[in-house]
Amino acid sequence: MRAALLVTRRPENVFLWLYCGAWAIQAIVMEYYEIDKLSKRTETIATFLLSFGVAYWVMCDSRRRGMRRPFIFGYFLMNAWPLIAPWHLFRTRGWRAFITLGIFVIVLLLAVVLPAFVASLISRPTAS
Repeated sequence: MRAALLVTRRPENVFLWLYCGAWAIQAIVMEYYEIDKLSKRTETIATFLLSFGVAYWVMCDSRRRGMRRPFIFGYFLMNAWPLIAPWHLFRTRGWRAFITLGIFVIVLLLAVVLPAFVASLISRPTAS
């Protein structure tokens, strides 16, 4: 019940979970069909969606904590989220920011490592 309430109140979390799920599915497909590299278009879209997801999360978190951000902050966040998002976390949470950063890194790693392991267990049909 509490988890359902948390999801309905924070759609930015749902967006990041969906992104990681799509990344996991992509990793399974790439491993299963032995695709080595993504197309440039796919890499561009994936990079944009990750930047957008992190920027959206930070902006919603700022709004929820009552912090006012200038309009241009969203633009800077889209381009430099690896620097600005941790700064925001340490400014709002102090040392507890390591917890949020750790969860983010673990989820991203699981979205790549776990699907690769699952795909290696699935046997690919051989052409006869």
